[in-house]
Amino acid sequence: MIDKIDKLENPESFGYWASRIVYSKSMDALRANQRKNNFVEIYKKEKQNEQIEASETNNEQIKKELLKAIKKLSPNQQNILQLFYVEDYSLKEISEILKISVGTAKSRLFHAREKLKQTIKYKDYEN
Repeated sequence: MIDKIDKLENPESFGYWASRIVYSKSMDALRANQRKNNFVEIYKKEKQNEQIEASETNNEQIKKELLKAIKKLSPNQQNILQLFYVEDYSLKEISEILKISVGTAKSRLFHAREKLKQTIKYKDYEN
């Protein structure tokens, strides 16, 4: 644009002409920056989606392994885990449902957790 200064017919309009050049170049720079920012945002969202998908896949694998481990527990231990973690009953409520003492409910829950820990740790050592 500056190379066309010789075509400026009215020298009084130089200020307007120069400010128009600055304005146009500034807008071009802002648009270019916006395109770059949009590209960066799209890239970030794609990476985030990939991470979420990987995490979901990993979570599904963990769930499958946990279900396998739970199926290896005794029926009493499976039952106590179901009532406590899935159905969200308190130990007192579980003791009433199963007609056992609170101490027995605690003990079964403790032993079920320990058995799961051992099963999962053993599985980790195999890999």
